Amino acid sequence: MAFDPVEHSLPRAGRWVPFMHTLVLHGIDATDAEFAMQVRDRWNVGQVRADLGMAGSITSEGIRLVSVEIVDGLPVSTLNIRINKATMEVMPVAEPDGPSPLVYDLQITRSFQSPEILMRGAFVVQEGSTH
Repeated sequence: MAFDPVEHSLPRAGRWVPFMHTLVLHGIDATDAEFAMQVRDRWNVGQVRADLGMAGSITSEGIRLVSVEIVDGLPVSTLNIRINKATMEVMPVAEPDGPSPLVYDLQITRSFQSPEILMRGAFVVQEGSTH
């Protein structure tokens, strides 16, 4: 099943803390899927600031499949996305005392299929003081 990517801005990420986000994907069975995500300065040619693949544990940087359940006859997959503190700390600063607007996309590759962009959008690193 091919689909158009969903425009989805992730919650603002803190500069001095790990970024952790849970995605719930309704209608997608991600049991045998692989995921990849990049955060860049801008679309296409921007510098890669975070390059995530599949993660093996809750403390590993990357994307982890938490569960796949059947709800009302449809699959519901839950993913955790984690970008470690060390990666967040070196994200670019757009201007003093302001947020850094970046972009991301999340790619899914299901068994024996070509990669597809599942979602994409803004990834904003919020300014912060405590680190």
